[in-house]
Amino acid sequence: MTGRTTDCTIDWSPVTAADWDEHFRLLRRSTLLQHFPYAKAERVINQIGARHGIIKIDGVAAGLVQIGEVGLFRNLVHVVNLDRGPMWFEGFDTALNAAAFFAAFSRQFPKRFGRRIRVLPELEDCGPNRALMEKAGLAVDRAVAAPSAATVAEAQIVTAAAKVLSTEIAIAATNKLFELSGTRSTLAEHNLDRHWRNARTHTLHDPVRWKYAILGNYYLNGVAPPLHAWS
Repeated sequence: MTGRTTDCTIDWSPVTAADWDEHFRLLRRSTLLQHFPYAKAERVINQIGARHGIIKIDGVAAGLVQIGEVGLFRNLVHVVNLDRGPMWFEGFDTALNAAAFFAAFSRQFPKRFGRRIRVLPELEDCGPNRALMEKAGLAVDRAVAAPSAATVAEAQIVTAAAKVLSTEIAIAATNKLFELSGTRSTLAEHNLDRHWRNARTHTLHDPVRWKYAILGNYYLNGVAPPLHAWS
């Protein structure tokens, strides 16, 4: 351990679509949910504003972040959505920088009454994850296009598997955030606990334990899942 700390700031100065695209081209890995046209569409369709930030690590431009934002009564009621971000320039996609970003993000949007912050992390972009997400999406499409006992059961099974995978990743990632950030990351002022809490909430109100049961019953006993809200 070197004891080195990382200083992270987020510059929310207004940017044009052309400027954002210029930065966007520098990303080794990106997502359309962080692209400027997506924010523009959200503004028109869902009345959600957007804020675009340049992430700086030790004063050097390191990545991009785009948030959706709705404020009422001069932000007395304030909703912030960070969907599939942040995105990093080459050489900056490290756990240390990610922890520094979320600490800076929490300082700029501290927890308070009337503010709701929603963070949706990105799954690791690897073959197994990509294949499972694609398989689940296609199965749901087939069930919608041609509903039958077989197509609905297939959609239930593959989405259950995707739920199990995403749950394990979300909990592991939020646990690792504290492990890498150290003891002070647990302080209330950083509000990092909300990431673990949000991940855990999604495993409970659509119970992941039920997914294990229907997967086991299907593969071991050949029993299709019941038509139930939890399956």
